[in-house]
Amino acid sequence: AKEIIKERPLFTLERDVNLVIPSYVLSKLVVLVAIGAAQVLLLVAPLRVAGLAIAPTGAMLGILLLTMAAGTACGLAISAAASSEDQAATTVPIALIP
Repeated sequence: AKEIIKERPLFTLERDVNLVIPSYVLSKLVVLVAIGAAQVLLLVAPLRVAGLAIAPTGAMLGILLLTMAAGTACGLAISAAASSEDQAATTVPIALIP
């Protein structure tokens, strides 16, 4: 949730020289989703190897990947809406309650 807010001064400077906002956000999303996908694979692979998977591997992998992507998008939205890093970090637990 601190990804965009911590780079706000740099973002402001780059926006002045024609930075396209959707491409900036999409680049953040792609990188964070790739890192999250690697984490999901590292979570699911040992369960599959040990035979402890409680659901079919494909279904479990798909659900975890979609959940991770949605969480990443929510984190970036919180970061974009926050005015400081502390506010972004404080908002995350409130966003997770629903």
